[in-house]
Amino acid sequence: MRNTNLNLEKLFKYAKRMNFQAVIKRLGYLLEVVGINASEIKTSFKNYTLLNPSLPKKGSVNEKWELIINEVVE
Repeated sequence: MRNTNLNLEKLFKYAKRMNFQAVIKRLGYLLEVVGINASEIKTSFKNYTLLNPSLPKKGSVNEKWELIINEVVE
């Protein structure tokens, strides 16, 4: 995601249209990891979600995106 030209307006529009909280949380978190402000897509969430649902439910917590960071991403 760092080395590509993203159309953020279109990406945020699609994410909001999907209205799937886990996708919005993961997308927002990953964009911010690479230095892109994704606050525009943040909505109120109901619970915490795993960053990687195929890994165990342990790791640090990202309160902004309400994610359990159970995998290191760079």
